[in-house]
Amino acid sequence: MPTRRTLLISGASTIITALLSPRAMAAQRRLKPLKPGSRIRAVNPGTWMDPDTDLQALRERCDQQQWHLEIPAAVTRQWRYFSGTDQERVEDLRSAWNDPTVDAVVTLGGGWGAARVLETVFGCAAMNSPASGFTPEKYRAFTPINKTDRRWPDQVIDTAPQWCSVDLRDGNQALVEPMNAEQKLRLWEQLLAIGFKTIEVGFPSASSHDYDFLRKLIEEQRIPDDVTVQVLVQARAELIAKTFAALSGVKRAVVHFYNSTSTVQRRDVFKLDRAGIVDIAVQGAQLVKAEAARHPETEWIFEYSPESFTGTELDFAVEICDAVNEVLEP
Repeated sequence: MPTRRTLLISGASTIITALLSPRAMAAQRRLKPLKPGSRIRAVNPGTWMDPDTDLQALRERCDQQQWHLEIPAAVTRQWRYFSGTDQERVEDLRSAWNDPTVDAVVTLGGGWGAARVLETVFGCAAMNSPASGFTPEKYRAFTPINKTDRRWPDQVIDTAPQWCSVDLRDGNQALVEPMNAEQKLRLWEQLLAIGFKTIEVGFPSASSHDYDFLRKLIEEQRIPDDVTVQVLVQARAELIAKTFAALSGVKRAVVHFYNSTSTVQRRDVFKLDRAGIVDIAVQGAQLVKAEAARHPETEWIFEYSPESFTGTELDFAVEICDAVNEVLEP
């Protein structure tokens, strides 16, 4: 095996470069980049990829750099949800990695299936190397919450909770092949038959399919009087307006809005301090409340959550939720 290897991790429209050197990484953190004429082989260690997936961005990137790209037919092989059995995917990656004429490996699929393949090929120790992008040293240990008067551990639930099905939204986006309109409608009817009284129907402001499906339920009067639909929306003006348009005429609905609050998102995406992130949430709450007031015929229920909560300081999560509640209070 060569002492230097470059690992490229790519998607259909973007390429992210990470470096891996099995023996030299400890002594040399920075490796020489690929050069014109370098040979790159694509593998798919994870989720099955549709043969019609657009890889034009990857091809153009390689052409620009004058790299020779090889995309074997195996990258679109299918076995259940994966691009082959675990053993087939292991052999694909191992063969590319051990080929002395290959200068780089491009992975076209990810997910937990890919993690298993990486662990098998490189060993668990490799997963903790800078090559894999995972360096545990950068993480701090969880700081325990100093609250000695907690009461909830001794409490017992004695009434049934309110169950909300999210299969039409969260479940659907987890599928390799998302449901079509007919399948969604069949699942909707099944959820009603099971007895769910709150059903999350989708993200109508971000998906035309979800928008159309919600309109179908409302216009064809497919929502029983004792059932509440729920939707998701980011705390953005244009998305909130589209969400309420999708809900027009519904008897009762839960509008769950959110914005990201984590330290990483504040620093790298929004480039805002705490006050700026609170402003996004508060403005979102004001817009949601104003839109609801324009549709008094509907019974509105509001929910807010600080997205990426686990990456948010506890005191800030409380601060931003309190700020939103001040707006939403009747």
